[in-house]
Amino acid sequence: MRNSFKYILLIGYVFLTSPLISARNNSINRFAQVVDSLHDHIVLPQNIAPGIVLTNIGVDKNDKMLVINYMLNPGLVESVARNVSSENGIAQLLTGYDEIFSISMIEAEAGCRIIITSPSSDGINKTKIVDVPASAIPVVYDKLKRGVDHSPLKPYLEMLQSTFSNLQFPLKIVDGIYLTEAYIKEKEAHWVYRIEGVVDVTDISDAMIQNSRINLTNNLRSVMSADYVKEIEEKGISLHYTYHNIQGDVLFEYVFTATDLK
Repeated sequence: MRNSFKYILLIGYVFLTSPLISARNNSINRFAQVVDSLHDHIVLPQNIAPGIVLTNIGVDKNDKMLVINYMLNPGLVESVARNVSSENGIAQLLTGYDEIFSISMIEAEAGCRIIITSPSSDGINKTKIVDVPASAIPVVYDKLKRGVDHSPLKPYLEMLQSTFSNLQFPLKIVDGIYLTEAYIKEKEAHWVYRIEGVVDVTDISDAMIQNSRINLTNNLRSVMSADYVKEIEEKGISLHYTYHNIQGDVLFEYVFTATDLK
């Protein structure tokens, strides 16, 4: 009789918990669909900033984690790892997407896992994993909704200056292209690149310059939050990209304003 009673309790537990488990599974599936739909137009890997390459993003349904993979310059690993697990980092994640993203992530009780890979001198990549617990997401979301002044985003130029200060120049972007300098001058943000090899101004056609500008514009639009675009417009900030050859001659340059980023 005692064993039968245990069996009845077990059956009751299964019937009581099955709808809950099913609902949670449906929630994580919905969140995965939202994440996929938000990124289906993005071609990966993607250079989102000097020394930072987004290589993959998706949802681990078993671990209930939003998983974001980055390839980073070694000098950026620690600062990025600290930021992504902070309230500011979580706020940047949530404000970088629409309301559906935040709500579906909270409903799914999903956390965030950042997988950072960086090259090392011995030729073997190093990996650092940072987990943000699911419990932290609704806390920050609630603060954002209530307008709590915890400055989820640093002012744009301040954020860039912090990023630039952690870079080690020259920084290899891709084979043959190096970021040699990055700095802030009044309301201007400057990135200066060097193209290796024998390259002369006459080797650069107008079509190449225009195509490169289009690619850079699309890249900036895909990674720039609406809050930063608004700040860039209100403060009259401009973004300057200059490309030199190894002799120091300017090959071409671009200037972007808020109008270009919308």
